[in-house]
Amino acid sequence: MVQNAGKDDIILYMMYGHSTGSPDLTGFDTPQVSSTDFVWELLDGSVAVSTCREAKVAKSKSQTELLLRELMQDRTEVVVSIALAARNAVLKAAGECSEIIYETYCISNAFTFTGKQGQGFIHIATYAQHVNLGFDRGTELDDPDELLKGTGKLIRHIRLNSIADVKQKSVIRLVEQAVRQGRAMAEKKGGVAEAQVTVKRRTG
Repeated sequence: MVQNAGKDDIILYMMYGHSTGSPDLTGFDTPQVSSTDFVWELLDGSVAVSTCREAKVAKSKSQTELLLRELMQDRTEVVVSIALAARNAVLKAAGECSEIIYETYCISNAFTFTGKQGQGFIHIATYAQHVNLGFDRGTELDDPDELLKGTGKLIRHIRLNSIADVKQKSVIRLVEQAVRQGRAMAEKKGGVAEAQVTVKRRTG
């Protein structure tokens, strides 16, 4: 699908359902084909981007944020800001990792070092009025402040009501613990995979 993408590339791949029509590329680089520049390929409503590592990683993150804002356009700016702050906190702690974004009744971001959602370590669920910061193996985390909520076998979450909540030291410590969980899982599964972002849009 992606031409001129080498082993050191970061891949941003956006999957659009057939009923959504062509993606809005406003704010993105002009489509071009080069061994060093972005490569765009539109097939059946899909678009793919290949970039080099280093400085262009930031571009990939920025473009993903633009897409997230598009997906969350019916949310208030307060909710969107909280969701993006949570995402930035995860990326700051994790560094280079894969992100899988689903558009359903909420906007869900799953973070993984293997590229597989079932091996994720953190997820963010953005609802109409609030944001949850989820920990895929939350029951195994050290949570002295008892911030984690939920009753499932593994998953726990924190409800984020403000950007200040995201910046709490106790929240950041939980994020850092989850990142270490994710890295440990990746090592057991063969190592950290090439970072990529996948966005799956609702088709109906």
